[in-house]
Amino acid sequence: MQKRKLIYSSTDIYGVIEVYQDTLLRSLHFGTPARQSAMYPERPHILPLSYSRFMLAPLLFIDNPKKILILGLGAGSLLQHFLYHSDATIDTVELRQAVVEVATEYFHLPVDDEQHNSYVMPALDFLQRNGNQYEICLVDIYNDQGIDETLLDGTFFDSLKTKLTNNGICCINLWSSHPKRYLQICELINLAFPHMMILPVPRKGNVIIMAAQYNFMLHEKLLRHKAEQLESDLNIEFVAILEHILTNNKDIIPQT
Repeated sequence: MQKRKLIYSSTDIYGVIEVYQDTLLRSLHFGTPARQSAMYPERPHILPLSYSRFMLAPLLFIDNPKKILILGLGAGSLLQHFLYHSDATIDTVELRQAVVEVATEYFHLPVDDEQHNSYVMPALDFLQRNGNQYEICLVDIYNDQGIDETLLDGTFFDSLKTKLTNNGICCINLWSSHPKRYLQICELINLAFPHMMILPVPRKGNVIIMAAQYNFMLHEKLLRHKAEQLESDLNIEFVAILEHILTNNKDIIPQT
């Protein structure tokens, strides 16, 4: 096992922020062994963590999104992926200014980029005050205790759905190892969105939830074709991601 070295540590009003480096990988931690984000410093557009790759699943249903929202910046790995692979405009929202500063200093977060708008504020405040709409909304809001309580606010998902375009999909990273909180959040998502899909990440506690106001499911044959094309284009295991979608959502994927 490669030995990690602590290369940065600080504390803000929300807790500890740490950056570790091993031979290849740099990772962001909030005072616990769990990685909040990870990146190869020499190749920041690559997604080393499987859960972050699974959060790209909406690309199976939306072609060439032009407006993307990321709630929970972390080290900015998802942002870096989209900046490298697409011409979409990406808005990121991060609660902690200190996290933005660490992402800039240690994870190559672009300071000035015409594709990227950065907001430092609570995610719910952004949803309720900002008038933009997005084709993809990615929600990855965690703290040192796990899933942030913001997702338990009864207005969060109602506010989130107003940020989606007519063909928009939101994608939420949850943690099934906290079963009570996980089920509470799933119920809130289900109340806000008539259509949802679950995507457990193999050998991890993460469960990705996709949800929308419309039935975004496609026929299996078309999905398989899109997965193969995306895998070829992005070098990400979309064929395997699709298999997990099909396995866990058999009742809602058209078969013919």
